[in-house]
Order: sequence, then C-alpha cells, then structure tokens
Amino acid sequence: MRAFVGVLHLFVHARLASTSPSAEDPWIAGVGSIAAVSEYLPVCGISGSVDKHGRFSNSIYSRAVCNAKLSTNCTVSYSPRVVCPDECPFLEPDPTFSCLFQCVKPAECGIGNVNRPRPNPFSHLCESCPIQGCQSCFNETICNQCHSGFSLSADKANCSFELDVTLHLQDIVLAIGILVAVLILFAIVWRLVFGMHEHAHSNFESIRRARRHRHLVKAADWTLGGDGRVRNSRAVFSLAFDVHTQNVVGAGFALFYNSVCFLIVVAAICYGVTYHVYSVSNASIALDKLESSAMEENLLPKAFRPGLRAPAIVLSPLYVCAESKSARISSALKDFAHSNSDALIVLYVVLFVLSLAFAYGQKVFAVWFRGRNPIMSDYAIRVSGLPTDVTSEAELKERLQRSLRKLCQEELVDRSEVVVGDDELATVSDDFVYGPVLVDSVSVCYDQQKCKDQVADMMWRVTDELEINLAQELYGTSRGYNPTSLDKGKTHEEMKAEDRQQVSNWFEGPPESRLQTTGDAVLVLPTLHDVNAVWKAYARNPEGFSYSVDSEPLRLRPPDEEPAAVQWGNIGLHPWEIWKSMVWLAVRYVLLVIAIQLLVFYPFARYIVWPYAATGKYASGIKMTIAGILLGNVNMILGITLYQSAYTLFGFRKER
Repeated sequence: MRAFVGVLHLFVHARLASTSPSAEDPWIAGVGSIAAVSEYLPVCGISGSVDKHGRFSNSIYSRAVCNAKLSTNCTVSYSPRVVCPDECPFLEPDPTFSCLFQCVKPAECGIGNVNRPRPNPFSHLCESCPIQGCQSCFNETICNQCHSGFSLSADKANCSFELDVTLHLQDIVLAIGILVAVLILFAIVWRLVFGMHEHAHSNFESIRRARRHRHLVKAADWTLGGDGRVRNSRAVFSLAFDVHTQNVVGAGFALFYNSVCFLIVVAAICYGVTYHVYSVSNASIALDKLESSAMEENLLPKAFRPGLRAPAIVLSPLYVCAESKSARISSALKDFAHSNSDALIVLYVVLFVLSLAFAYGQKVFAVWFRGRNPIMSDYAIRVSGLPTDVTSEAELKERLQRSLRKLCQEELVDRSEVVVGDDELATVSDDFVYGPVLVDSVSVCYDQQKCKDQVADMMWRVTDELEINLAQELYGTSRGYNPTSLDKGKTHEEMKAEDRQQVSNWFEGPPESRLQTTGDAVLVLPTLHDVNAVWKAYARNPEGFSYSVDSEPLRLRPPDEEPAAVQWGNIGLHPWEIWKSMVWLAVRYVLLVIAIQLLVFYPFARYIVWPYAATGKYASGIKMTIAGILLGNVNMILGITLYQSAYTLFGFRKER
C-alpha cells in the first residue's frame, strides 16, 4: 500500500503532523513520527573528508566539525546520525553530490551552495530561498542581503536587478517603441507636405533593377533544349557515384563531398576518444548519479521501507551514498578529469594536424582534378603587347597563327587522340589530325573606359530584350514588363536601333570613333595538344613570339579567371599595395573584434550574466531578448565584414 510517498531530499528532523492514532494503527509501526522512522535506519555516519584540493581521505572525524567538506554513507537522511556542532549548527549540502556536506553558521548558508542561502531553524538545514537574487535569506519572505548586482528593497521582501532600476529597461523599450511610431508618422507627414525625395526616382530604379535581376537569375524552365532534344537539368546520383573521377559540376562538388567526409571522420574520432576515456575511467559510477533521470529510475527500487505494514516509503537521493562510496566517486572523477584533459590536448593537436593535412589534400586534389578535367579556359591563351589600333579579329588570327607556327618551329601536332563526334569525322582532314599549330578564333579585349556608361546602358537593354522574349515564350505575352528604354521617352525598338548604330560606329565607323583595344587578345585553340605545344615552345624561347618582324615580343599567359563577387577596387594595383591593404584589413578586423568584445560582450557578461550566475539562476525575459538581438546582429556584421574583406583581398585580378 502506497497511500503516501514522502520525499526526503536531504534532511528529516521534524515530527509528522497526525491525529492521535490507536495502538493498532499501522502508522505507529511505520511513520507515526520521524523518531519511529529513525529506529529503522541503518547504522551510518561520516565516512570521509575532502580537503581544499579535492583529495578524499577516510574519515578522521568521529563527529561533524565546522567548515570541513565531509561525506556520509547514510542512505535515507543525515539525521539523526550526523549532527552539526553548536558553533555551526546548520548543515549545507554540496550543490553537486548529495553525499557531501559541511556544517556552517547561519550567516554562512549559501556560500558553499548558492542555491541554499536560507538557514531553517527547525530542520537546521540550509534551504533554498524563494526571493530571487538573495544572498543571505532570513526566512521565506525576508532577505538580509542581496547578491552583487541586485538591490534590496526597503521592506527587504525582494531583490531587484540593478540594471533594471538604474537603466529603466522597461521604460527604454517603451521609449524606443514610441520613437519608432513618431518616426513613421513624421515620414508620412513629410511625404504629404514636401513630396518625393530628389533621389527617389534613382533609388526606385535601383530597387527595380535588383528585383528584376533576382527574377531573371531564377530558373523559369527546368528543361534544357536547343538541340532538338529536351533534357531535365536535374539528375539524381547514387551514393556510390564516384565524384572524384567524373566531372559533374566541377571540382567544387568533389571538394564539398571531401569536406563532408572529413567532418564525419572528425566526429568519429572525437566520439571514439570520448567514449574510450569515459569507459576506462569508470566515471559512470559518479556521473550517472548526477542525472535526474537516473535518480528517478533508481529511487523507487532503492526506497526505504520502515516496516512491512508501513503505509509509506521514504525516497532519498542519498541512496547512492552506500553502494557508491564517496572515495570511489572522488577517485573516478579525478581519473576522468586527468584522462579527459590529456585526451583533449591530444585531440587538439591531432585535429589541427589533420585539418592542415586536409587543406593541403584539398589543394592537391583540386590541381589533380583540374588537370584531369579540362575547362574552357584551358583552350585559351592570353596575348599581351598587341597594337591598340588593330581590331580586326580575322587579321589577328592569321598573323598570330603564323607567329605561333614560327615559335613552334613548324613542329607538327598529333591530334589523333582527340575524340570527335561521328558527324564530324567526315569533315576532319589529315592536316588536322597531324599538322601545325592551329588557332580556332581570337577575342579582342577592347578598352571601354571612355564609353563604359553607354555599354552599361546597352547591357541593360539587352537584359530588357531577354526578359521580354522569356515572358513571351513562357507566358505568351510580354505585358507587365516595362523596359528601361521607356523611361527615356522612346520605345524599346527605337533604343535598339540607336544601339546598333552606335556599335557599328565603334567597330566599323571612322578611325576617330572606333574603339581601341587594351593591347590584349585571347587566342582559342582547337585542342589541348595545340595549347601544350605552344606553352612548351614559349618556355624554350619567350622572346620568339611577336606580332610582326619589327615589333616587340608578345607576352603569353593563362587567361584570368574572376570570382563572381570580385572587388574591382583592386584592379591594376601593385602587389605591394595589395599586401598593405591585406595587413590593414587584418589589423582593422582584429581591432573591430577587440572593440566588440570590450564594448558589447564583456559588459553583457560582466553586468548581466555574472550577477545572475552568482545566484545560481539565469537571466531571462526582456534582458536576454535584447541581448540576443544585439549579439546576433553583431555576429552577422562581423561575418559580413570578414566575408567582404576576403573577397577584397583574394582572387585573381584583371588588369586595366
């Protein structure tokens, strides 16, 4: 029969309230009073002591002493076997292990266990105080002294967080809300009185272009065509697919796969080391007792039954004190701490070395993958030093092909290993399979500095054309798409005609109106065999390649590859300027981190987190809400700053 379950967490000393039962009442044999229960308690007492260094030793005390960390082997209650002396009559349980305690004076309750600052004169036990922030509690309604960071009210009934009082956080939040409402109202009144801002048109145009760019970059049709066949652009690959030898979407896919596998390996190593350290140290005998779930599972089986006819059982977390001796627990935790410390040091070194090796391996793999899977730029060679007034691509192709053959000393290129489609076999001549170096095409680099604004406007009108055609193809109408040419008071077709005329003048008009080149051009060769032959010959004789007999030697180099978000502010900068910029950005970022730590994180930890932590509680409510918003935005700003700095400093640069 379990009509009543009494939970004695640490101390039982008071007499249970009950009516006057008869002699035959089973409560008399069971729990008619705590004194009756005490008669059934096993013999126990002080089993050991723990010094200030955490070392456990067998008990040298026959009775409890003041301000000494003691342990007990009692499994139900400290009383009546453990009694504190009159000089320090209050028993303060350890905040972590219920088997440990110390005897303190009334004013010392809460020093060793911040969760128990209230001396109970009836149980002589340091108990919890319902007043939050109270450091020394007189009773359940009166606080003698508050923790640092809290202010005691005049009636001593509560402790108020000082920042709430001095900063008036509630008033600040209300003031911010009122300020936002006033600003919105002010903006509405300003708009009604003074009208649009002078830059409103350009601002809205920027927003419209940004929205249109986002619209155009989204896939409108997931099927690919153009060659008479319709193919789905999305494909499903099995887990056994070899991403290292087959090129799916470039080297990035394989590199990402490698990083995921590396994280799995790191997680497995950490788990294996942690599990091994935990297993060999016997820490489970101590740590299992700290889990509330483990206590709940074990409390009932270990419940104390005063007698067969007793209608109540006694549950106490002290049940672990007999079967798991304090010395054993202390030794297990000490061994676990040492083993864990050594394991963390080894893990730090091993994972650091593995990270460096993985980064180097990723770099080596990228080079290997790049060599195994050529891309379009591998078929191109950049030429510098050409005359700026030569813009005929046909003329450039003929002259540069002749110069390349001279550079290669008329060596023949073997293209027999080149794989071509069945439809192209009939058009391939013997000279192509085994012949001199060939140039497939030439792309001239024009200097657009004088007309870059016109070129930008033309590119927007090309985008207009793309958007109109896309809408016509997908939806059958282009209604609702407003081209930028309409903003100039002309139709889209009129602006297209003007653009064609301007482009014709740039390339085919009078010499004074034609575009000049930057002196650079990109040669596109038909096979990698041609590219390799040119590079080998150029390495042997870098001065032997020129545009004409009497001109200066031309310079060959690989074409530049630009990241999508390259910062063009670094165009044409001297390497020394790049290094100075890199050092300055690194110093600026470090100073920014230090400033944020000192101005944001340290005050938050020092004046909000720490005062609450000293009370054994956690800050909550509006303080944590504001702090979360603030810290989240600060971290976001730091991340954006670092991200933009990386793009500013690194990546290939295109020269002017």
